[in-house]
Formats: sequence, C-alpha cells, structure tokens
Amino acid sequence: MIQIETVRGVSYRLIEKHKKEDALILINIIETLTFMAAKKWGKIEEKLNNIEIMLNKTPYLRELALFHQLKGIYYIHLGAIQEGREWLNHGIDIAKQTQLAFMEIDIIACSVLTIVSGISFFVTKKRG
Repeated sequence: MIQIETVRGVSYRLIEKHKKEDALILINIIETLTFMAAKKWGKIEEKLNNIEIMLNKTPYLRELALFHQLKGIYYIHLGAIQEGREWLNHGIDIAKQTQLAFMEIDIIACSVLTIVSGISFFVTKKRG
C-alpha cells in the first residue's frame, strides 16, 4: 500500500518542477479527504486552515465548493451538525456557479461521511 507521505512527496516535487503552485489547493483537498478516510482528525483542522489561506489568495470556485464540503464534514464530525449542514449546502451553492456537477460534490461528501461515520448522510437542501 502506498503511504500518504510518499504520494505527497511526489506530488509536491511535480508541482515545484512544473511551476503549478495553484495545484497545491487540490493536493491539499485530496490529502484532507485521505485523512478523513483514515480518521486522522488531528491533521484535518490544519489542512483546512491551509486550504482556506490558499483560497483567500486564489478563490477558484470548484476548489472553494469542495472546501466547504470538507469543512461541513469536519463540523459534523465535531458534533456541530447544523453548522456542518450549512457548510455542505453552501458548497452546493458555490458549485452551481461552476461546471462541477452537483452530484459529484454530493457524492464526495456522502462518501467521506459514510467512510468516517459508518452511516449514510444525505444533504437535504432542495435544488432548483
């Protein structure tokens, strides 16, 4: 099994080599998903803070939508269910402004929640 640190090292070297610093946001999102799946919650708050700082500099909408979904999952993990749902729903609202399909974001959020909690979670926001 490939270690997170190995993938991370390769990813960062490629980003540096090809001068694609904006890819760091997506790498950090993927790392956060990986930590959630591995239930390494201690590392997630720091990752989310790093992502937020990067998004403040370059607010790409797709990454911003995914960030809100991750933050929502994190809040739900902490027991702040209503705040988590608000973050999840705001991520869907942001996704409406992009070419990223709503279902892709819902699937990511629900998949991670299922992995983390062992129960299914459905976003209840009505779309239209």
